[in-house]
Amino acid sequence: MPPDFTPRFQLAGQLISQRKHEQARQVFLKILQQAPGHPDASNGMAIVLEGLGQLDQALYHAQRAAASRPTDGAILNTLASLLTKLERFDESIPLLRKAKELEPGLAAVRGNLVNGLWNAGRCTESTRELRQMLAETPGDPSVVQRLATKLTVLARSSEGVALCRSVLPQAGNDVDLTRALATCLLNDPSASVEQVVEGHRLAGAAVLHAAGGRSNPVSIFPNTREPDRPLRVGFVSPDFRQHSVSFFVESLIERIDRKAFQILCYSNADGGDAVTARLRKAASDFKIITAMSDAEAGATIVKDRVDILIDLAGHTVGTRLGIFAMRAAPIQMTYCGYPATTGVPTIDIRVVDSSTDPEGSESQCTERLVRLDPSFLCYRPPTDAPSPSPPPSIASGVVTFGSFNATSKLNDDVIALWSRVLHRIERSRLVLKAHSLADPEFRAYLHNAFAKCGIEQSRVEFLPATKGLVEHLQTYAKVDIGLDPFPYHGTTTTCEAAHMGVPTITLRGSMHHSRVGPALLGHLGLSDFVATTPDEYVAIAAGLAGDAPRCASIRDSLRATLAASPLGNVDAFAARFSAMLRSQWVAFCGNAH
Repeated sequence: MPPDFTPRFQLAGQLISQRKHEQARQVFLKILQQAPGHPDASNGMAIVLEGLGQLDQALYHAQRAAASRPTDGAILNTLASLLTKLERFDESIPLLRKAKELEPGLAAVRGNLVNGLWNAGRCTESTRELRQMLAETPGDPSVVQRLATKLTVLARSSEGVALCRSVLPQAGNDVDLTRALATCLLNDPSASVEQVVEGHRLAGAAVLHAAGGRSNPVSIFPNTREPDRPLRVGFVSPDFRQHSVSFFVESLIERIDRKAFQILCYSNADGGDAVTARLRKAASDFKIITAMSDAEAGATIVKDRVDILIDLAGHTVGTRLGIFAMRAAPIQMTYCGYPATTGVPTIDIRVVDSSTDPEGSESQCTERLVRLDPSFLCYRPPTDAPSPSPPPSIASGVVTFGSFNATSKLNDDVIALWSRVLHRIERSRLVLKAHSLADPEFRAYLHNAFAKCGIEQSRVEFLPATKGLVEHLQTYAKVDIGLDPFPYHGTTTTCEAAHMGVPTITLRGSMHHSRVGPALLGHLGLSDFVATTPDEYVAIAAGLAGDAPRCASIRDSLRATLAASPLGNVDAFAARFSAMLRSQWVAFCGNAH
């Protein structure tokens, strides 16, 4: 009679749920020593090795499990998930479809199929899968929020907003749904200021509700209220890696005076890259909190006696706003990673500047605004960035506009305005670059949208994402002039373009996410490229396109201008940020009862 491994499998399952992968690996190892090739144990070993980042070894065990039990949907799902991570999409997607046929009710299979198709660049097909899921489970908020988010990436933010609103009355305080609504609203040109603010208040209220409300009043923190003592400052982010956020916070973390501040990083991401390694070295402490619940992570932060805790993600993927909802530090801030209020009442401060959030913007936030003038950002370009190339129009005789922003920032209004620019400048072209543009169906959709505005297909070029950052920056050799989308402007994209000598034309709006473009251009001495109306946007584009000497002059000087501006002065920025932290702590100490 074969041994009964049920108790061991139950133990391993508990360990996996607690993300204690090494302990679970030991359990599965003992089973496999007694029963080599056991399909469930091989499958479990694959799961824990994947959790440990040992993908090649995980794949070996997953393949053994699938070979032993080829009609088990859960086992095929494990193998397909690994193949997806290894970007072997031609193998993973057929396996996921087979697993779906075998076990159509297995939610993990459907979710992995959606993600696999998306990561393979088959974005439209991915949304069709979600639509099918929604037809099978009408009103399911988890499906709605995923579909709405993906529709926004496919330049259909208004549709995403409508979809979220259609189920909001029944979904109540669903965090993911309200978060999807908030982020869709940022990209929707028809959304009013009041609608954007209300959407974020709903999202913040849902986060607070899920956290059970404020569970740790400021008065019970053990931190001593001494205004001049060294402060412990914590940053919480899923993006301590090569990511837009790190371009702005890495130099800050490196340069803050260690005599006055200790920096603690709380990473909501496993693994890492060279940027992660540098941040680990720069920080006083670096902890990974992915396996911790919000309550556990909050307790860790309280135990670490963090004085000021700073969110770097807002409502983006991987956020841990639940930690802030429970109040894990005496002072809590949000900074840099999200261009709007979090709506979370327990976050005290939002760090901005007077250009992005001028006087009167207070009504757009639940947090108190602290303005870090002249700029709340400091951009660190990659050290291996290529040198700016000559304007491509010199050789071609044709002006090329470009935007390398995420396609979530595209919408019908943007396409219509960019089409007007192309009509105004004879023979001009437009280059767009983003991950989602690998999808031929999405490219066809966009070509059709431009065709409705009278722009023939040959004048718009779509480029998928490049593997490396250097290759990405080299692509600016194709672009003469950048075009900023709206209402959600570029930030990192505008800085990258400037570092490569490419100026950007932007349209000023009435909220942070539609004011950041003008703020950045103001620091670069390019305020004359800021439009206040669509007609002015077209006129500025036409004027610059017709001034080849100025285009060439800007191309030669813009990198140096960026480096010399407040956006490039790392030491001055670190000093301003440090002074801001100290002043907020002094004020907090002065308010002691």
